[in-house]
Amino acid sequence: MANDYWEKRYERLLDESFQKANLTDAEIKANYARALRRLEKAINDWYRRFATENGLQLAEARKLLNAYEMKAFKMDLAEFKAEAKKLGVSEEHQQMLSNASIRERLSREQMLYINVVHELEILAQKQSISLNDLLKDVYQSSAYKSAYTVQTQRGEYSPINTIDSKRVDSVVHSQWASDGKDFSSRIWGDTSKLVANLQNDFTQALIIGQGADTMADNLHKRMKTSYSNAKRLIETETARVHEQGFLDSMKDLDVEELEILATLDSHTSSICRHMDRKRVRVVDAKPGVTVPPFHCYCRSTTIPYIPGLEGTRTGRSQNDKSTDFDGAITYEEWEKEYIN
Repeated sequence: MANDYWEKRYERLLDESFQKANLTDAEIKANYARALRRLEKAINDWYRRFATENGLQLAEARKLLNAYEMKAFKMDLAEFKAEAKKLGVSEEHQQMLSNASIRERLSREQMLYINVVHELEILAQKQSISLNDLLKDVYQSSAYKSAYTVQTQRGEYSPINTIDSKRVDSVVHSQWASDGKDFSSRIWGDTSKLVANLQNDFTQALIIGQGADTMADNLHKRMKTSYSNAKRLIETETARVHEQGFLDSMKDLDVEELEILATLDSHTSSICRHMDRKRVRVVDAKPGVTVPPFHCYCRSTTIPYIPGLEGTRTGRSQNDKSTDFDGAITYEEWEKEYIN
Protein backbone atom coordinates (compact mmCIF):
# COMPACT_ATOMS: atom_id res chain seq x y z
CA MET A 1 0.00 0.00 0.00
CA ALA A 2 1.12 3.57 -0.68
CA ASN A 3 0.57 4.54 2.95
CA ASP A 4 2.82 1.73 4.16
CA TYR A 5 5.48 2.81 1.69
CA TRP A 6 5.51 6.43 2.86
CA GLU A 7 5.36 5.46 6.52
CA LYS A 8 8.50 3.41 6.04
CA ARG A 9 10.17 6.33 4.26
CA TYR A 10 9.59 8.62 7.26
CA GLU A 11 10.58 5.91 9.72
CA ARG A 12 13.85 5.52 7.84
CA LEU A 13 14.56 9.22 8.33
CA LEU A 14 14.27 8.75 12.09
CA ASP A 15 16.45 5.63 11.88
CA GLU A 16 19.11 7.65 10.08
CA SER A 17 19.13 10.17 12.91
CA PHE A 18 19.48 7.42 15.51
CA GLN A 19 22.32 5.85 13.52
CA LYS A 20 24.15 9.15 13.79
CA ALA A 21 23.35 9.20 17.51
CA ASN A 22 24.83 5.72 17.87
CA LEU A 23 28.13 6.94 16.40
CA THR A 24 28.20 9.86 18.83
CA ASP A 25 27.31 7.53 21.69
CA ALA A 26 30.24 5.26 20.75
CA GLU A 27 32.56 8.27 20.75
CA ILE A 28 31.34 9.47 24.15
CA LYS A 29 31.50 5.95 25.58
CA ALA A 30 35.15 5.76 24.50
CA ASN A 31 35.80 9.12 26.18
CA TYR A 32 34.25 7.80 29.40
CA ALA A 33 36.45 4.71 29.24
CA ARG A 34 39.53 6.86 28.73
CA ALA A 35 38.59 9.19 31.59
CA LEU A 36 37.95 6.22 33.87
CA ARG A 37 41.38 4.74 33.13
CA ARG A 38 43.08 8.07 33.81
CA LEU A 39 41.14 8.62 37.01
CA GLU A 40 41.90 5.11 38.25
CA LYS A 41 45.59 5.67 37.64
CA ALA A 42 45.50 9.07 39.36
CA ILE A 43 43.75 7.61 42.41
CA ASN A 44 45.99 4.54 42.65
CA ASP A 45 49.17 6.58 42.20
CA TRP A 46 47.98 9.12 44.73
CA TYR A 47 47.07 6.46 47.29
CA ARG A 48 50.29 4.48 46.92
CA ARG A 49 52.32 7.67 47.13
CA PHE A 50 50.92 8.84 50.43
CA ALA A 51 49.72 5.68 52.16
CA THR A 52 51.60 4.28 55.13
CA GLU A 53 51.63 0.72 56.42
CA ASN A 54 48.34 1.54 58.10
CA GLY A 55 46.77 2.82 54.91
CA LEU A 56 45.75 6.44 54.42
CA GLN A 57 43.63 8.37 56.86
CA LEU A 58 41.88 11.68 56.28
CA ALA A 59 44.41 13.56 58.43
CA GLU A 60 47.25 12.22 56.26
CA ALA A 61 45.40 13.14 53.08
CA ARG A 62 45.02 16.71 54.30
CA LYS A 63 48.71 17.26 54.92
CA LEU A 64 50.40 19.83 52.72
CA LEU A 65 52.55 18.82 49.79
CA ASN A 66 56.24 19.33 50.38
CA ALA A 67 58.30 21.60 48.14
CA TYR A 68 59.34 18.80 45.78
CA GLU A 69 55.77 17.46 45.48
CA MET A 70 54.42 20.95 44.92
CA LYS A 71 56.94 21.61 42.14
CA ALA A 72 56.04 18.33 40.41
CA PHE A 73 52.30 19.01 40.67
CA LYS A 74 52.73 22.48 39.16
CA MET A 75 54.11 20.77 36.07
CA ASP A 76 50.88 18.76 35.92
CA LEU A 77 48.90 21.96 36.33
CA ALA A 78 50.70 23.51 33.38
CA GLU A 79 49.59 20.55 31.23
CA PHE A 80 46.04 20.84 32.58
CA LYS A 81 45.93 24.53 31.69
CA ALA A 82 47.13 23.89 28.14
CA GLU A 83 44.56 21.10 27.66
CA ALA A 84 41.76 23.23 29.10
CA LYS A 85 42.60 26.15 26.82
CA LYS A 86 42.82 23.94 23.75
CA LEU A 87 39.36 22.43 24.35
CA GLY A 88 37.82 25.73 25.43
CA VAL A 89 36.50 24.59 28.80
CA SER A 90 34.72 26.99 31.13
CA GLU A 91 36.49 30.13 32.31
CA GLU A 92 35.74 29.05 35.89
CA HIS A 93 37.73 25.86 35.47
CA GLN A 94 40.61 27.62 33.76
CA GLN A 95 40.66 30.17 36.60
CA MET A 96 40.72 27.37 39.18
CA LEU A 97 43.78 25.88 37.50
CA SER A 98 45.47 29.28 37.32
CA ASN A 99 44.79 29.95 40.98
CA ALA A 100 46.16 26.54 41.98
CA SER A 101 49.30 27.05 39.92
CA ILE A 102 50.27 30.25 41.77
CA ARG A 103 49.55 29.00 45.26
CA GLU A 104 52.48 28.30 47.55
CA ARG A 105 50.77 25.44 49.36
CA LEU A 106 48.25 22.75 48.44
CA SER A 107 47.19 19.68 50.37
CA ARG A 108 47.33 16.11 49.15
CA GLU A 109 43.55 16.06 49.19
CA GLN A 110 43.39 19.20 47.02
CA MET A 111 45.85 17.64 44.60
CA LEU A 112 43.56 14.65 44.05
CA TYR A 113 40.49 16.88 43.84
CA ILE A 114 42.04 19.02 41.09
CA ASN A 115 43.05 15.89 39.16
CA VAL A 116 39.53 14.50 39.32
CA VAL A 117 37.77 17.78 38.53
CA HIS A 118 40.01 18.44 35.55
CA GLU A 119 39.47 15.00 34.03
CA LEU A 120 35.70 15.28 34.41
CA GLU A 121 35.69 18.84 33.06
CA ILE A 122 37.49 17.67 29.93
CA LEU A 123 35.08 14.75 29.61
CA ALA A 124 32.05 17.03 29.88
CA GLN A 125 33.47 19.49 27.36
CA LYS A 126 34.10 16.75 24.81
CA GLN A 127 30.59 15.43 25.39
CA SER A 128 29.09 18.89 24.92
CA ILE A 129 31.00 19.46 21.67
CA SER A 130 30.08 16.04 20.27
CA LEU A 131 26.40 16.37 21.12
CA ASN A 132 26.23 19.89 19.75
CA ASP A 133 27.71 18.75 16.42
CA LEU A 134 25.36 15.76 16.31
CA LEU A 135 22.22 17.79 16.95
CA LYS A 136 23.08 20.40 14.33
CA ASP A 137 23.58 17.65 11.77
CA VAL A 138 20.37 15.85 12.79
CA TYR A 139 18.26 19.02 12.60
CA GLN A 140 19.47 20.06 9.16
CA SER A 141 19.29 16.55 7.76
CA SER A 142 15.79 16.02 9.16
CA ALA A 143 14.50 19.33 7.83
CA TYR A 144 15.94 18.94 4.33
CA LYS A 145 15.15 15.25 3.90
CA SER A 146 11.64 15.68 5.27
CA ALA A 147 11.06 18.46 2.74
CA TYR A 148 12.37 16.24 -0.06
CA THR A 149 10.19 13.32 1.05
CA VAL A 150 7.05 15.45 1.31
CA GLN A 151 7.60 16.96 -2.12
CA THR A 152 8.22 13.49 -3.53
CA GLN A 153 5.08 12.25 -1.79
CA ARG A 154 3.06 15.08 -3.26
CA GLY A 155 4.64 14.55 -6.67
CA GLU A 156 5.66 18.17 -6.94
CA TYR A 157 9.06 19.80 -6.39
CA SER A 158 9.80 23.45 -5.62
CA PRO A 159 12.74 25.44 -4.18
CA ILE A 160 13.25 25.84 -0.44
CA ASN A 161 15.50 28.20 1.46
CA THR A 162 18.78 27.21 3.03
CA ILE A 163 18.41 26.82 6.80
CA ASP A 164 19.87 29.76 8.69
CA SER A 165 22.60 28.89 11.23
CA LYS A 166 20.86 30.98 13.92
CA ARG A 167 17.73 28.89 13.46
CA VAL A 168 19.77 25.72 13.91
CA ASP A 169 21.42 27.02 17.09
CA SER A 170 18.07 28.14 18.47
CA VAL A 171 16.58 24.67 18.04
CA VAL A 172 19.63 22.77 19.27
CA HIS A 173 19.93 24.87 22.45
CA SER A 174 16.21 25.14 23.08
CA GLN A 175 15.18 24.92 26.75
CA TRP A 176 12.28 22.72 25.77
CA ALA A 177 11.70 20.62 28.90
CA SER A 178 9.69 21.69 31.93
CA ASP A 179 12.84 22.32 33.99
CA GLY A 180 13.99 25.01 31.55
CA LYS A 181 17.37 23.40 30.81
CA ASP A 182 19.05 22.76 27.48
CA PHE A 183 21.31 19.79 26.77
CA SER A 184 24.48 21.68 27.74
CA SER A 185 23.09 22.62 31.15
CA ARG A 186 22.22 18.98 31.75
CA ILE A 187 25.75 17.83 30.91
CA TRP A 188 27.38 20.32 33.27
CA GLY A 189 24.78 19.72 35.96
CA ASP A 190 25.49 15.99 35.88
CA THR A 191 29.23 16.67 35.97
CA SER A 192 28.86 18.89 39.05
CA LYS A 193 26.89 16.16 40.82
CA LEU A 194 29.47 13.56 39.82
CA VAL A 195 32.32 15.65 41.23
CA ALA A 196 30.45 16.25 44.50
CA ASN A 197 29.54 12.57 44.89
CA LEU A 198 33.09 11.40 44.21
CA GLN A 199 34.49 13.89 46.67
CA ASN A 200 32.10 12.59 49.34
CA ASP A 201 33.00 8.99 48.46
CA PHE A 202 36.72 9.69 48.81
CA THR A 203 36.29 11.53 52.12
CA GLN A 204 34.18 8.73 53.59
CA ALA A 205 36.64 6.10 52.37
CA LEU A 206 39.50 7.91 54.10
CA ILE A 207 37.55 8.32 57.34
CA ILE A 208 36.60 4.64 57.41
CA GLY A 209 40.07 3.61 56.34
CA GLN A 210 39.07 1.95 53.09
CA GLY A 211 41.74 1.36 50.47
CA ALA A 212 42.24 2.40 46.87
CA ASP A 213 40.24 -0.60 45.63
CA THR A 214 37.10 0.64 47.36
CA MET A 215 37.66 4.12 46.02
CA ALA A 216 38.05 2.66 42.53
CA ASP A 217 34.85 0.63 42.92
CA ASN A 218 32.94 3.77 43.90
CA LEU A 219 34.43 5.56 40.91
CA HIS A 220 33.27 2.78 38.56
CA LYS A 221 29.71 2.97 39.87
CA ARG A 222 29.53 6.74 39.63
CA MET A 223 30.97 6.81 36.11
CA LYS A 224 28.60 4.07 34.97
CA THR A 225 25.63 6.10 36.17
CA SER A 226 26.97 9.24 34.54
CA TYR A 227 27.45 7.47 31.21
CA SER A 228 23.88 6.10 31.40
CA ASN A 229 22.68 9.67 31.84
CA ALA A 230 24.78 10.76 28.86
CA LYS A 231 23.41 7.99 26.66
CA ARG A 232 19.83 8.83 27.60
CA LEU A 233 20.48 12.50 26.85
CA ILE A 234 21.90 11.69 23.41
CA GLU A 235 18.88 9.64 22.37
CA THR A 236 16.27 11.96 23.84
CA GLU A 237 17.80 15.09 22.30
CA THR A 238 18.29 13.36 18.96
CA ALA A 239 14.62 12.38 18.84
CA ARG A 240 13.55 15.87 19.88
CA VAL A 241 15.73 17.71 17.33
CA HIS A 242 14.80 15.29 14.55
CA GLU A 243 11.14 15.92 15.26
CA GLN A 244 11.64 19.68 15.34
CA GLY A 245 13.43 19.58 11.99
CA PHE A 246 10.51 17.64 10.57
CA LEU A 247 7.94 20.05 12.05
CA ASP A 248 9.72 23.15 10.78
CA SER A 249 9.87 21.59 7.33
CA MET A 250 6.13 20.86 7.44
CA LYS A 251 5.42 24.49 8.33
CA ASP A 252 7.54 25.73 5.45
CA LEU A 253 5.68 23.41 3.05
CA ASP A 254 2.22 24.38 4.38
CA VAL A 255 1.37 20.90 5.65
CA GLU A 256 -1.60 21.35 7.96
CA GLU A 257 -1.96 18.04 9.76
CA LEU A 258 0.30 15.30 11.12
CA GLU A 259 -0.23 11.69 12.10
CA ILE A 260 1.65 10.06 14.98
CA LEU A 261 3.26 6.75 14.17
CA ALA A 262 4.40 4.49 17.01
CA THR A 263 6.61 1.43 16.75
CA LEU A 264 4.32 -1.21 18.17
CA ASP A 265 5.98 -4.13 19.94
CA SER A 266 6.41 -5.48 23.47
CA HIS A 267 8.58 -2.47 24.39
CA THR A 268 6.12 0.22 23.28
CA SER A 269 5.12 2.51 26.14
CA SER A 270 1.49 3.06 27.09
CA ILE A 271 1.59 6.71 26.03
CA CYS A 272 2.92 5.80 22.57
CA ARG A 273 0.29 3.06 22.18
CA HIS A 274 -2.38 5.57 23.12
CA MET A 275 -1.05 8.26 20.73
CA ASP A 276 -0.51 5.92 17.76
CA ARG A 277 -2.44 7.10 14.68
CA LYS A 278 -3.69 10.23 16.43
CA ARG A 279 -3.74 13.32 14.23
CA VAL A 280 -2.38 16.67 15.34
CA ARG A 281 -2.53 20.02 13.61
CA VAL A 282 0.89 21.39 12.77
CA VAL A 283 0.10 24.59 14.69
CA ASP A 284 -0.56 22.47 17.79
CA ALA A 285 2.55 20.28 17.45
CA LYS A 286 4.99 20.50 20.34
CA PRO A 287 7.70 17.84 20.82
CA GLY A 288 7.32 16.09 24.15
CA VAL A 289 3.71 17.19 24.56
CA THR A 290 1.52 16.62 21.51
CA VAL A 291 4.08 14.88 19.28
CA PRO A 292 7.12 12.65 19.98
CA PRO A 293 9.38 12.17 21.80
CA PHE A 294 6.95 11.45 24.64
CA HIS A 295 9.58 9.94 26.94
CA CYS A 296 13.23 8.89 27.10
CA TYR A 297 14.22 6.41 24.37
CA CYS A 298 10.96 7.19 22.52
CA ARG A 299 10.88 5.60 19.05
CA SER A 300 7.63 7.15 17.86
CA THR A 301 7.64 9.64 15.01
CA THR A 302 5.20 11.71 12.95
CA ILE A 303 4.28 11.71 9.30
CA PRO A 304 2.40 14.31 7.26
CA TYR A 305 -1.26 13.60 6.68
CA ILE A 306 -1.69 14.39 2.98
CA PRO A 307 -4.61 12.82 1.08
CA GLY A 308 -4.29 12.00 -2.64
CA LEU A 309 -0.66 11.06 -3.19
CA GLU A 310 -0.75 9.38 -6.61
CA GLY A 311 0.33 10.97 -9.87
CA THR A 312 3.31 12.07 -11.90
CA ARG A 313 5.92 13.97 -9.97
CA THR A 314 6.58 17.42 -11.42
CA GLY A 315 8.49 20.39 -10.19
CA ARG A 316 9.61 23.92 -10.87
CA SER A 317 13.33 24.58 -10.65
CA GLN A 318 15.12 27.74 -9.53
CA ASN A 319 15.18 29.07 -13.12
CA ASP A 320 11.37 28.71 -13.11
CA LYS A 321 11.35 25.95 -15.71
CA SER A 322 8.76 23.20 -15.34
CA THR A 323 10.25 19.74 -15.04
CA ASP A 324 8.63 16.33 -15.32
CA PHE A 325 10.13 13.35 -13.54
CA ASP A 326 9.50 9.70 -14.25
CA GLY A 327 9.21 8.76 -10.61
CA ALA A 328 11.15 10.43 -7.81
CA ILE A 329 14.47 12.15 -8.31
CA THR A 330 17.24 11.27 -5.87
CA TYR A 331 17.82 13.35 -2.75
CA GLU A 332 21.22 14.45 -4.09
CA GLU A 333 19.61 15.69 -7.33
CA TRP A 334 16.86 17.45 -5.37
CA GLU A 335 19.36 19.07 -2.98
CA LYS A 336 21.43 20.44 -5.86
CA GLU A 337 18.43 21.76 -7.78
CA TYR A 338 16.00 23.00 -5.14
CA ILE A 339 17.85 24.25 -2.04
CA ASN A 340 18.51 27.97 -2.49
